[in-house]
Formats: sequence, structure tokens, C-alpha cells
Amino acid sequence: MGLLSLNHLAIFHPPGRLVDVNNPFGKDVANAALYRALVRWGDFARVDILNQAKVSSNELRKDLYALDLQATDICSVPTSEIESVKSSGTLLRGQPYLSELAWWRRSQCSDSKFSLTGLIHTVAPARIRERIGETLFAPVQPWDALICTSPAVQDNVRNLFDMYEEYVFERFGGQCIQRPQLPLIPLAVDLPEASPDVSVEFASRLRSKLQIDSDDIVVLWVGRLSFFEKAFPQSMFLAVEQAASQTSKSVHFLMVGWFPRGEDDYKLYLEAAQKLSPSVKVSFLDGNKPEVVSAAWNIADIFLSLVDNIQETFGLTPLEAMASGLPVVASDWDGYRLTIRDEIDGFLIPTLFPELQDLGIVLANSHALELTTYQNYVGSLAQHISVDVRSASQALLSLIDSPSLRKRMGEAGRARVKSTFSWPVVVSQYKELFSELESCRQHYQAEHDDAEPTSVRIHPSRGNPFVDFLRFATASLGDDDFVQCGVKPDQWDFNWQQLQSVKLNSAYSNFRLNKKELDLLRSHLQSKQCCSVREIKDLFLPSRGEHVLLTLSWLCKYGLLSIVS
Repeated sequence: MGLLSLNHLAIFHPPGRLVDVNNPFGKDVANAALYRALVRWGDFARVDILNQAKVSSNELRKDLYALDLQATDICSVPTSEIESVKSSGTLLRGQPYLSELAWWRRSQCSDSKFSLTGLIHTVAPARIRERIGETLFAPVQPWDALICTSPAVQDNVRNLFDMYEEYVFERFGGQCIQRPQLPLIPLAVDLPEASPDVSVEFASRLRSKLQIDSDDIVVLWVGRLSFFEKAFPQSMFLAVEQAASQTSKSVHFLMVGWFPRGEDDYKLYLEAAQKLSPSVKVSFLDGNKPEVVSAAWNIADIFLSLVDNIQETFGLTPLEAMASGLPVVASDWDGYRLTIRDEIDGFLIPTLFPELQDLGIVLANSHALELTTYQNYVGSLAQHISVDVRSASQALLSLIDSPSLRKRMGEAGRARVKSTFSWPVVVSQYKELFSELESCRQHYQAEHDDAEPTSVRIHPSRGNPFVDFLRFATASLGDDDFVQCGVKPDQWDFNWQQLQSVKLNSAYSNFRLNKKELDLLRSHLQSKQCCSVREIKDLFLPSRGEHVLLTLSWLCKYGLLSIVS
């Protein structure tokens, strides 16, 4: 199937800004990189960022590193702007929550007006798994997709859907008719160019500060320093120590990142390093400083990442290491085995996962009932997942003692990133997916004449509160009702000013008429004293009708108007 011409993309990103912050989470870093890559390499004439922060298009262009891409129109669009998405044909979300978007789409237009694509970053938290499962009970279609970044994630989500469908059949004798597509598209990294002189100079100063001689070997970890959500460090300390004890080289282990719990976690890591790696110079560096991270990549000889946590689904840092020309020693774990070729780009170290039934269910239920935090849930699992320390130490030793092996594996890794995991390559896979979804959607439209759904249009549990809770009140306010001034004419101006001066009264003002419209309403009410809601609505554009109703109810709330019974 040939690629369709797609020149417009809509991205659902409510925060609006893509500002780099301290202590970033991997999903946020990955999403920002993906959006920037789609703008840079996607060849879109227009990219709309649906947000609720009212950021300017210039701010978005800056955040997307697109100041030089004048051929691409980057627009800041309110999250409620359905026409933008219909024009695009594709709405991308950097999270796996398609259920809410599918119901939103159905409430605004037909299901076939555009495709939904979500991105799965983790499948470990119970709430995220539940929200992924909700996709089966929402009006998703064959032209929607949940993007999986690794085969392990793909298999995990398929199994999750299978179990949901098995339960539905058992409980109701039916089945979930539609699943979203589950395409496999990895994350990617930029290939670094030659380091500028300032980076080389900073790296030289860092080497001197850490007393790293020219013949010393530097083993590097980059990433969050969290034993409960990323990796217990003990296996790495032991492996580096065992390798260092068998070589004449002086070995340094740099851990570059940030501690989620600050000083308390630092003390735990420091104690483990001192006791498990007494002959290795272990240093902890601030991963929130770009110049430090850049220098660390520059001076490292080997990258080490023995993750043991189900929170990890892909792993960007091994790719960054490969892009920097470093050989990688990594655990044979989930997404790592997709990116790293054993004995070509580095070494994959065997892992061991115990098979439990009763205790596993106890732990899962404790987390589901919110008796165990997510951090303790995944952390207790990780503490009992084994990474082969002996194999890791042998892999490190082979690389420590062989500059030629380090060079060969580093070059192979960099070539692999360029051919398979660079952003131009991955963006082309996104474009191909968008094209396939578009083709599927157009085929459906041709066969069904874009028929509107005749079934439920809004989410049953998240319906219209002004309908669902209407009977909570004594009466309702509609077009055929009349309102009149609730205060004497000579008190109207005073009460109106008083209403405006109380800060609490102005809360949630975006749901009401704006200042110019309020002035028009005020003038009309003063001249008529009593009039129908329909007459008042006729003063404004039809699109402002419901804002009029909310404003009238608000004025009644504070006594300026009253309902004529």
C-alpha cells in the first residue's frame, strides 16, 4: 500500500509547553523528543498542538526547536477545537489513554472523522493497565492505534486484552468487538555530531576533577537513580568490582542522574558502593546539568545498565550510549533486547524472574486496593529479580581489557542507531502508520457513507452533568423562562459593582460571558427589568447561547436576577 499524502498532524498535549525541567521522567523526555522529531522530519505543512494553557505559537515553535522551520505552520489550538483534528485526520497522544478521546470524538462527530493514536510508555501500574483495558469498552475503531515500543509491551497488551475479552464472554456471553491496532514502533535518539570545543574542554575539566588518568577505564550509568522504579544498583556495583579485581586498569564507575528522594537515597547508594565496590572509584554526578551529562558521554569507555524493574519498557539511555559510540553491557530485559544485539553492540546479561502464584496475587491485590504504593509494588518485585553478576563482570572485563572490542562494538552500535533507531527512520514509521490508518478510515467511509452512530454518543459514566444532575435542583432554567431584576433599580449599580469586586465571584469565569458581553447584558436588563431567556440569548451569537444560560444562573446565584415563576 502506498503512502497517502498526509501534510497535517494534530497532537493532544494539554500542558502546552515542552520546557525541560529538573528531575524529568522518561515518558516526558520521550514525548518531547518525539514531537520535535515529527516537526523536524515529518514534512508536515501544519502541526496543531491541542492544549489548555493558551500558549502562543511562537512559544511552541521555540519549545519544538523549530525556529528555522518556516515551511511548517505550528499552531496553538484549544483542546476543544474539533475542527482542527477533523482537518488533520490524525490525533496523536503521548499516552495510552484512547478511551476518553474515543468518547470525545463520538460526542462531537462520527467515529470515522479522524484516527486516534496513543503511545504506551509503561504497562506496570495497575491504574494504567486498567485505563488501557478501558479502550475495549470505548468506541475505538480499526483506524485507531496504541503504539508499542517493544515486542514485550506488544505481547503484554495483547494478553491484557485477551483476559478482558475472556471475562466479558464469561460474564455476559459476548465479546469486545473492536481492538485498536497495536503497531510496534520504537523510540529513537539523535545521533550526536562532533562535540564542540566547549564540551571537550568541560569533559577535560571533569576528568581532572575526578582524577581519571588517560589509561583509566570509565564505566557509565545515566538515568534516574531510583532503586524502586529503575534498577537496584547492587548488581552493577558487584559486577564492576569483580571486573576491576581481574584487570590492571584503574576503573571508575560514574552514576549520572538524580535521586527522587534526595539525600536519603544518595546515602543508600553511597553505602552500597563503598561496601560492594571498595576498589572502584564510584562517583555520583548531577544528571540535571546538560554539560555534566555531555561530558560523561565524552569521557566514558563502557555503558552499564542492569535494569531489573517492570517499570522499564524500552530504555533510551542504551540507545544514547550506542549513538555516542559506546559498547553497552545491559540486562536482557524487555526493550533492551530489541535495541541491543548481543555480542555485536555489546552484551546482554541474563535475568531471572521467579514464577509465583499466591504471593504474586497478594502483592497485586495489595497494590490494586491502594494498600501498597506503586513504588513499593514495583520495588519489591525488582528486589527479587536476578541479573547474572558473573556474566556482567565477564562482559565488563572483556571490554576493559580490549580497546579493539570496545571500538568495534561502539561502531556497530552507532551504525545500528543510524539505520534503525534514529529519528528520521522512526518518524517515517509513524508516517506510514498514519497513512495506513487513514486508508482504513477512508475505506470504511466509502462503504458506510460516513454514517453517524445511532447508539450512545457520550460516555455513560461521564455524561453531561447539566442533564445527569438536573433533578438535584428544584427547577431548571431554559429558553421559555423569564428573569427579572432581583434588586431595586436604584441598587442595581451598587450590587453589580459589588458582584464584580468579590474575587470568589469571578471563579471559573471562562464558562460565562466575557466583559464586553456582560456590559451588553447589563444594559438590556436595566432597560427591560423583566424578559425571557430566549430574548436575552437573541442578543448574542448562537454559539454563546449556553454561556448566556450560565451567566443568568450566576447572576441569580448572587441575587441580581430572579426567576419569574
